[in-house]
Amino acid sequence: MRISISERRKAPRFTEIFSFEYKALRGGGEQEWVKTETINVSEFGVCVACEEELFTDEVLRVRFSVEAVEINAFCDVIWCRKDEKTGVLSAGLEFEFIGEREIIAENESRNNL
Repeated sequence: MRISISERRKAPRFTEIFSFEYKALRGGGEQEWVKTETINVSEFGVCVACEEELFTDEVLRVRFSVEAVEINAFCDVIWCRKDEKTGVLSAGLEFEFIGEREIIAENESRNNL
């Protein structure tokens, strides 16, 4: 589900800081969960702080909670770079798949508005 740059830019970004875990789906072995925090989030993806470089087009399994709802998803790494001013390494992740349970909860939440 690749979104063009112009479509991504139309999605508002919200500066939301919350706990976020990811693990890379690389090689044959099971990777460890890496704990970090979000920098911002949008409808299509999330920007997270990271301790090590992530590679473009790498697939990550992610999990986080929003308003007490645990979200399990898969994301593609779109970019990873170090901010020259702060020295913080961050990565832009695009949601590839969010589980059925999360979609149902999101729809129910919207219907209750």
